[in-house]
Amino acid sequence: MGSDDLDAQLTAINNTRFLFANLLGKQYSARSLAFCCLVETVDGENWPDYSPEGIERMSIQLDIPDEVVSQYWETLKKKSMPN
Repeated sequence: MGSDDLDAQLTAINNTRFLFANLLGKQYSARSLAFCCLVETVDGENWPDYSPEGIERMSIQLDIPDEVVSQYWETLKKKSMPN
């Protein structure tokens, strides 16, 4: 905070509160976001945006339950393991 100005301190506190509320509201699954990085097309259309925001939008649009993504990863691990 480093300021003697009460208004500046309150603004800093409110900004921090809004930041945490925004972060908590998103709560994207890291596993789901990683899965989205592997997706090339959505509804038959090439996905053009692999920026963090684009991946978040894809995750929202696909809305794949974390359990399904976990099953996919387990299958992928088994296939990639040498016999």
